[in-house]
Amino acid sequence: MPDFQPRSLRDAFGAALVECGERDPRIVALTADLGESTRIQPFGQRFPERYFNLGVAEANMMGVAAGMARSGLRPFVSTFAV
Repeated sequence: MPDFQPRSLRDAFGAALVECGERDPRIVALTADLGESTRIQPFGQRFPERYFNLGVAEANMMGVAAGMARSGLRPFVSTFAV
């Protein structure tokens, strides 16, 4: 179980991602330097080997996620949208 109580939708997403990651080792999380803001950093703390910070390169991150999915992983991509 996550070690924090969800207070917002982002917090709930992060907590649910950790919970799902405990059940399925194929789940990976990708961020574009926004792990703290999008609240997926707890996933990275719990599963550092399945957490990828790709820097400020959102388009590239989507391509990486597609490749991971094609390889059998289940990527969760987290960033902001305008």
